[in-house]
Amino acid sequence: MSCQFYIFMRKLLHSAYLLFFVSLSVILNSCNTKSIKYFEHKNRSQNDSVWFYPNGVQEEYKLHINDLLYIKILTTDNRINALFNIGENASNNSRSSQGGEFFLSGFTVNDTGYIQVPVLGDFKVVGKTMPEVRKMVQARTDELLIKAITNVKLVSYKISFIGEVNTQGSILIYQERIDFPEALARVGGLTEYADIKHVKVLRPDSNGYTEFYVDLSDINFLKSQNIYLYPNDLVFVDANKNKAFRNATQDYFMLVSMLTSTISIFFLIWSFKK
Repeated sequence: MSCQFYIFMRKLLHSAYLLFFVSLSVILNSCNTKSIKYFEHKNRSQNDSVWFYPNGVQEEYKLHINDLLYIKILTTDNRINALFNIGENASNNSRSSQGGEFFLSGFTVNDTGYIQVPVLGDFKVVGKTMPEVRKMVQARTDELLIKAITNVKLVSYKISFIGEVNTQGSILIYQERIDFPEALARVGGLTEYADIKHVKVLRPDSNGYTEFYVDLSDINFLKSQNIYLYPNDLVFVDANKNKAFRNATQDYFMLVSMLTSTISIFFLIWSFKK
């Protein structure tokens, strides 16, 4: 009887070890995911060298409350410049390479949708595009000054990335627009488990948020107007099926490992008692 039990235990242990190594192989294979391929051309041959993809037409961004504008008036008279650009000299002493000076010398759109500019007065800018705001400021300046030049920019906004990106969080933008490829580069790109075909974007508007999805694997996305990101966009990158499978197989591997360890210990104790 003991001999039959011994044979049975050996077979059981061998089966457990076989199950262990099969599970280990599955784990290793599941970790070998394909590399991320952005903007892939499905019909492009290997011999093609240069393709041209014109950018999609961007709809002009309309200003929201809390947006930050930089306004500077330039004339040939430094005394007039100092009068119209109050705070400019103070901010010069605190300039940083990251553009933080705009927080000191910029004009924030207040809760009523206005910006307040010294000497020039108040401007209602919420819902306006930047070309419209430039035209308004230049017209008001022309009423007071001769041959003055106005410099009006939208500065310092953020875009937030959540999910399967190498650096989650918000990035500050000190330019009037940024496209998806550049923004992705700033967060280190997507992880190997990113669902690159279904990237969700939440865009703030006057009624809340607008939701849409983009396919970063398709080269035609470069021609879409959605290639551009707007101030305060939220980008969500979900995990693909490979990550869920990897997590499931890891749990399975731990269970099999505990089972084989238990059988090995039991068999070792039994052999010593024999």
